[in-house]
Amino acid sequence: MHGKLDFEIEPVDIVLICGDIIPLTYQRNNNLSKLWLEEDFIPWCNDLPCERVFLIAGNHDFYLERKPDEVKELFDKEEKITYLNCEFAEHNGLTIYGTPLCHIFYNWAFMIPDEDQDKIYDEEVKTGKKIDILMSHDAPYGVSDVLLQKDCPWATGEHIGNKPLARFIEQVVPKINLHGHLHSTNHEKEMHGDTEVYNVSLLDENYRMVYNPQYFEI
Repeated sequence: MHGKLDFEIEPVDIVLICGDIIPLTYQRNNNLSKLWLEEDFIPWCNDLPCERVFLIAGNHDFYLERKPDEVKELFDKEEKITYLNCEFAEHNGLTIYGTPLCHIFYNWAFMIPDEDQDKIYDEEVKTGKKIDILMSHDAPYGVSDVLLQKDCPWATGEHIGNKPLARFIEQVVPKINLHGHLHSTNHEKEMHGDTEVYNVSLLDENYRMVYNPQYFEI
């Protein structure tokens, strides 16, 4: 989204937002990011035609990484909005898990070494919880992770997804994995084992809003 809120959605049960929320012009400024969340984003979420909003951070959301306690306090006050930072949530019998973690690519937020991601996901596997909806910012390696935008200079045709995330999906087998991060990969369904994987980014690599919100029934 990168701060773009000028679109509409149809009435739904839940809205799932897979990171990179903060506007690009505010992303490295904690005070402006917090103010935008309070004055723009949270009111926008509360006005959405849905019962609940679930969201995770992305690699451009520095404030959400730098001030986790402050962010938790900010969202805990909201009955309609649930922020997940490597956490589970429940809604109407569905188990949702949200992770902002990305594999390391330059110096962005929520990027940690693969071995550290594996440790986090291994602990989640030990809980034995069955995940229905996996919200991730990164794409799993080998699935929905090849950039297709022809005028994008870093679109090499190679797989550039997240290997720990792919391993996590293989272990917990969620029904569906929704991701952002790689704007211009295939937005149609791809399969990672028995898990449906979708890119739900609204923007292309030039930060133009060219994709529509996606709708799913589980």
